[in-house]
Amino acid sequence: MIEGRIKIATDVVAAIAGTAALQVKGVVALSSNTVISEILSKRSPSKGVTVNVSEDSCSVSVSVVVIYGIEIHAVAVDVQESVNKAVTQMTGLKVSEVNVLIEGISVEKERKAQSKKNEHEVESI
Repeated sequence: MIEGRIKIATDVVAAIAGTAALQVKGVVALSSNTVISEILSKRSPSKGVTVNVSEDSCSVSVSVVVIYGIEIHAVAVDVQESVNKAVTQMTGLKVSEVNVLIEGISVEKERKAQSKKNEHEVESI
């Protein structure tokens, strides 16, 4: 085995976690509670993600916005599983915990989906 250290930057782990969270059905966006963070990381996959990395493990906190009408607890559990799996597979780090904060509900996405459904029903009559 070759000697040396491998260190994965917290921003990399945060980007992996954020991307994994966004892939969960029902999650519309990552959320950041600060205006400065919003300006600096408009399209960043790590916006709304906090990571603490130690030698061989990490903890992750993810703030998300979910679609209105979805079962919030189920989405949060799916986020935990998705983040854990992605971070573990891609980095080899043990994920000690994944905290999920639901910071908002998107009613607009639900309205658009309902409008499209209603339009489709009208067209098929």
